[in-house]
Amino acid sequence: MKTAVITGASRGIGSEFVVRLLDNGWRVYAGYRQDMHRLDLLANENLFTCQLDVTDNASITAFANTIEHRVDLLINNAGVPDGRWRNIKEIDDEWALDVININSIGPVRLVRSLYDKMSSENLSTVVMISSLMGSIDDCHSGRSYAYRASKTALNMF
Repeated sequence: MKTAVITGASRGIGSEFVVRLLDNGWRVYAGYRQDMHRLDLLANENLFTCQLDVTDNASITAFANTIEHRVDLLINNAGVPDGRWRNIKEIDDEWALDVININSIGPVRLVRSLYDKMSSENLSTVVMISSLMGSIDDCHSGRSYAYRASKTALNMF
């Protein structure tokens, strides 16, 4: 049985990845930040849930330690928007750094923590969920500056 790890798995596209992979016979380790949301409704013996804060190395280590199988697929889906600013003068430094920490550095932390569980013989797949807003070609509309910067940085990893 193949094993998938999904961050940001409690709602939206993350929870849909969980459902689809379980339906296809995968074992799924699902990380959620605060509330399980839709994960509570999924009764499946191949679903393992764990609270996960991608900004906290101790949380990531605890999450990684719950995974007892080789990881075939890692989907780094956890992320936050920054839709708080309408213009550049409204940027809050602390919040902008949090957005970059979660959206850009968090996925790198997960890859690092699971590296030994991903075999080089049978290549594991790592998926980084980005956005068109992270494209340098799509910077005409402005706004969402920290989000754009975070997804551009993620694309570089």
